[in-house]
Amino acid sequence: MSEATVDPNQWRQSSRSIYLHLACSSSYTITLHMIPPQTTKTNRRQPIPVMGRAKMRRITSAVKRQDIDDRYCVNQVKKGFLMRHYLFAAATLLISINPVIAQDAANGEDVFKKCRTCHQVGDSAKNSVGPILNGIIGRPAGTIAGFSYSPANKEAGSKGLVWSEDNLFKYLENPTAFMPKTKMIFPGVKDEQDRKDLIAYLKKFP
Repeated sequence: MSEATVDPNQWRQSSRSIYLHLACSSSYTITLHMIPPQTTKTNRRQPIPVMGRAKMRRITSAVKRQDIDDRYCVNQVKKGFLMRHYLFAAATLLISINPVIAQDAANGEDVFKKCRTCHQVGDSAKNSVGPILNGIIGRPAGTIAGFSYSPANKEAGSKGLVWSEDNLFKYLENPTAFMPKTKMIFPGVKDEQDRKDLIAYLKKFP
């Protein structure tokens, strides 16, 4: 057996080539008496044992699963909040845009009895003290042929007033307040539900 001594400084500088030489030399054995390389700032990382790596993988997987669970819970909370927000916004929008939501046309027919002194509806309807009310919903004000409207009604129509459900709902509460100088002498329908039902009844005559 041969014996060799390597200078420690030489080991630190050329340890990689010595290891390669040992791996490729199978015909003889070299025994090296040397000190191990000193730890430097760039050589402080120690290899992680096999069991350490496996444990780290388990911990990492658990952390990822927990992170996914946390994100899932947060997303569910966000979805629930957004759904409640959208439902509330939709309900508010329906109430604010269209006051005629809950309607009872049968009750509206009874309410219309207050209007029959001046207005008619149906196939045989004719202008009387007031104009016929067939197709009143969506009709511009003051536009029924053959009826003599007040100047106030004609002017409102020329300025773009249309009898939408919302406008008619306001008009029926107090006609003279909604359209000053109109010749319709009527105290109005004060009950909101009666006005809704009356409009529902008038919608049956397009």
